[in-house]
Amino acid sequence: MAYIIKLTVSPEILLKYNHGGRYGQQQLVDAINLKEKLPVTFEYDFFKEGEVMTESKGAEVRQGFNNLLETHLADPDDDFLYYVLSQNHNARLRVMHMQDIRLDDEPRSLRRKTKDLAQLILYYDQHPIDYKTRITFEGTTGSTVRINSKELNNWLNKLIRNAIALADFPTDELVNYMPYLLPGTTNRELQLATASSLSLTNTAEEHHRIFTEFLWFIFDYLREENVIKHKKKVKYPTKVMLFLYDLAKLFEWLPQNHMVIDEADYIRSLFTNYFKKRSKSDK
Repeated sequence: MAYIIKLTVSPEILLKYNHGGRYGQQQLVDAINLKEKLPVTFEYDFFKEGEVMTESKGAEVRQGFNNLLETHLADPDDDFLYYVLSQNHNARLRVMHMQDIRLDDEPRSLRRKTKDLAQLILYYDQHPIDYKTRITFEGTTGSTVRINSKELNNWLNKLIRNAIALADFPTDELVNYMPYLLPGTTNRELQLATASSLSLTNTAEEHHRIFTEFLWFIFDYLREENVIKHKKKVKYPTKVMLFLYDLAKLFEWLPQNHMVIDEADYIRSLFTNYFKKRSKSDK
């Protein structure tokens, strides 16, 4: 599905959720002060064979989205649609990058090495030089050495930062992943994030995780912006869960003929199982 949709979006939403696109932060702040909405053209360019990107297809997606909101007792909302389009696009990019950087027959040890390296690079990317990072060494026998000296920590961190800046890390067996780890790569942040969350399971399970996270981002927005009115004390309101199920079908994460006994419980179970797995992996 490929399409073009023209929207008018609140600068507050663009700034709040970091979806400014071609607008810089100052332009967004100026628009907020002037109480002006901004025109945004969204291009979804994941083509299927024989497809052409047109505004007419965009109009179909927009109408389907508005019908969905009407069904679930909410008003048409360009802000919300733009947020959903952006999150859907990011999720599809993650799936594409996942497919590019891994094969199911690759050894688990290679994926683990790549994941660890990406997480390390992301950590140093996201923390300034003066950030207080304490180095700890854990031996396989259970012994632990914690570096408490400020000078030694600074020295070790400097060694690691310099190695990352020069891309001076093990390249053997990492040929498929190197483009995503080198400084200056296009979409490096997204690609690093994909590699750092690389599943050690198969592609189907990883795709399922990305799908669940896409729906969770939408759910989080719905709660924050109160798009669909619901009782705040209910953790997973049925009305919102049903909307998310229909949204997954609209954006082709689920087939149109997908059937379950209870659609709301299906989405609840996605979230419950997702966080259960996350809590286990964090231990």
